[in-house]
Amino acid sequence: MKKFLAIILAAVMAAPMLQSCNKNDDQPDKQALVSIVPYWSPAGFACQLDNGETIYPGNMRCAYTVNQESIQRAIVYFKELSTPVTGFTYNADIFNVIDVTTKDIETLTNAANDTLTGSLKINDAVIGGGYLNVDFNVSISPYTSNQVLTISLVDNLINGEPEWTDYYPLELKFKSSVEIDPKQGQEVNSLACFHLGALDPDRLKCKGYLVTYKDYDGETRSITVNYNKK
Repeated sequence: MKKFLAIILAAVMAAPMLQSCNKNDDQPDKQALVSIVPYWSPAGFACQLDNGETIYPGNMRCAYTVNQESIQRAIVYFKELSTPVTGFTYNADIFNVIDVTTKDIETLTNAANDTLTGSLKINDAVIGGGYLNVDFNVSISPYTSNQVLTISLVDNLINGEPEWTDYYPLELKFKSSVEIDPKQGQEVNSLACFHLGALDPDRLKCKGYLVTYKDYDGETRSITVNYNKK
């Protein structure tokens, strides 16, 4: 499943809108990275794509528990139904819904709270749907079950407001409950979506973000994420 998910995430991150899976009649033929919004449909939710299109879950082939307290990011696998639903772009036969780690950007003001010291590798990052969506790899222990993996996107204010010009600085931080040398671990791929909120590029009047992280070799590296306003 992890290998399959890694392939799917690569496709979704390349163009995080609607993707074709090219499956047969008994399988989904589309996939999308969406925001799951509580809604009074029989399934209890509707889907919002980053380009503004919407999906109505006209038929569910999987069980899914809706987060009633906040919006959840997820990847949905579906095919279109022929009967339209007023107000929605797609009426969908949904085969599966895979939740994606969905968090707010955290504010770090105290060095004592800077405890996420693990290493990772960013593969790609895009801004869409009010989120910074990050495709990344981490190295975990292949010998330990029930590991707790923590990923956070941090606005570091320990030394006061950051100095910046075009790109606002953020830090992607990670920690595993089991410490292991990345060279000895098992590398796995994942996706996390961070709600921009008050740090939305439109509010900051910036071109995007400069995201720093600690790579496997212990060095601090960075990636520039451009904001392409539609």
